[in-house]
Amino acid sequence: AMQAPVPKDDVDYYKEFGMEFGASDEAIKKRHKELALKLHPDKNKDDPDAQRKFQEMQDVYYFLSNDNSKTLIDKWASEKNKKQKILDNMDKKRKNREWEEQEEDRSVKFRACFYYCAVEGCFSKNLDPIQKAAKNAFESVATMRERFEDNNKDRQ
Repeated sequence: AMQAPVPKDDVDYYKEFGMEFGASDEAIKKRHKELALKLHPDKNKDDPDAQRKFQEMQDVYYFLSNDNSKTLIDKWASEKNKKQKILDNMDKKRKNREWEEQEEDRSVKFRACFYYCAVEGCFSKNLDPIQKAAKNAFESVATMRERFEDNNKDRQ
C-alpha cells in the first residue's frame, strides 16, 4: 500500500496553490480543478516534468483538502505570521531609532549652519550663497522631519 504524503512545516501550501492563507474548501476545490486541467500530463506532452508537477499539485491538494493536515498547515502558517509580525515590529523600531539619530544629526548640522550663516551674514556684502545654504539646510531638515513623522504614523 502506498503511504500518504506528510506535510512539511517549511512549505507555504496556500502559496504553492496560488491562494491566500485560510482559503475556503470550495475555493480550494475550484482551484484544484483549474490546476488539474492545466497541469495534466496529457495536456503537457512536451514537458518532461509534467508528471512530477501534476503529482506535486495533487499532494498540495491532498494536504489542503484533508481536515487534519489543513489544521496543521493553518497552525504553522499562523505561527509564521505571528513571528513575521514580531520581526516587522522589531525592524520598524530599529528604523525609527535610526531616523531619530539621523534627525538629531541633521538638527545639529542645521543649527551649526544657521549660526554660521547668521555670523557670516553680519560680515558679507553678498548674502545670496549664505541664504541659499541656510535654505537648503532648512529644507533638508524639514524633509527629514516629514519622513520621520510619516514613518512613525505607519508604526501606530
